[in-house]
Amino acid sequence: MPRNTFDAAFFKRFYSTSPVHSRTKVNTLATAVHAMCQWWEVPVRSVLDVGAGLGYWRDWYATTHPKVKRLSVDISEHACEKYSHECHDIASWFPTRQFDLVVCHSVLQYLNDKQAIAAIGNLAKATRGVLYLEVPTS
Repeated sequence: MPRNTFDAAFFKRFYSTSPVHSRTKVNTLATAVHAMCQWWEVPVRSVLDVGAGLGYWRDWYATTHPKVKRLSVDISEHACEKYSHECHDIASWFPTRQFDLVVCHSVLQYLNDKQAIAAIGNLAKATRGVLYLEVPTS
């Protein structure tokens, strides 16, 4: 997926007036996912957010669990500059260390089959405890 696909116009279209994911909705989801990790007895000391967009997951952890180490990455140069993420393509990159929780929320639907297969492998390599993977299909 070309990095320029997710430019300022993309973010304005999908996140300005009626956002695809609002901060409130992501906060609710993050609360649930964190609780699921607790249920599985997976202590969350580190989180990787792939396709971080506006940074809502990172911000939720910074606010509610400030001791948790956070890394947010996105393929969008616009998002990386505006929201201070590292710029990586999950189809061709994986981190050098593992994370207790890896979040990949609404990313893979933008990839072709070959890229998605590579991305899932890279997400698995990055995960020590729990992988939260959400892929909308409609």
